[in-house]
Amino acid sequence: MYLKLLKKTPGASTVHFDTIALLALDSEGKLNKDKARALIRLFRPDREGYLTELDFLKSCDHLYKRARVFRATTLNSAQIDDAFEGLINMGFYIIVVFIVMVAIGLDTSKVLSVSTVFISLSFLIGSSASRYLEGVLLVLARQPYDVGDRIAISNPQEDTSCDGSLTWYVESISLFQTTVRLAATNEVASYSNSSLAHSRIINAARSPKANTYVYLKFGIDIPYSKVRKRSHPSQKITFIHFNHLTFPPHFARL
Repeated sequence: MYLKLLKKTPGASTVHFDTIALLALDSEGKLNKDKARALIRLFRPDREGYLTELDFLKSCDHLYKRARVFRATTLNSAQIDDAFEGLINMGFYIIVVFIVMVAIGLDTSKVLSVSTVFISLSFLIGSSASRYLEGVLLVLARQPYDVGDRIAISNPQEDTSCDGSLTWYVESISLFQTTVRLAATNEVASYSNSSLAHSRIINAARSPKANTYVYLKFGIDIPYSKVRKRSHPSQKITFIHFNHLTFPPHFARL
């Protein structure tokens, strides 16, 4: 696709954004400013309007990942809604049957006698039912994460580490369990929603201004050219110069 776009500008080694901006033209040939802004946010050309092949591939990959996450989120939400609808329908039909029996004059004492058996059985499964209800409330009421979010799970009775937490990617959510994938090793695990109801859940997708500290150690004989770090313009990294070396600001407090 990039090579096909490059043919629109003969003699050029990189694609100019004007070629991609043709997608923002309406049927009358006028530029739609909203579509143009959306294309700029997606491809992020440089100040001169050029877009390298690597940046083009990164933008397409980012858009593809967003589409996959949206598809998984929609499918997962539909499954949760269907399961929740089944629970509501079950309770509704039980109430309707009982009302119909009373309306037509049937003896409901036998039904009540049978219900005592269910009440006695409820003591056996009471703890499991309460944990299941906690998991359902976590998914439907609290909603601390969505499919595709990067989360960290820890004990709420302990303080979190200042160096960051081990993170997992949420792959699927149901009324019973949550399937996650470890970001570091690509391992897949499943948590029961009831166990997550009593855990601290840190959602990186909902923490856009979180602070992350990376500690690096360098020898005093390391030259400045090897220590220098070039950051992305959107990242705000402050460095301190000391004896021709570059260190993050928290080293100055040592």
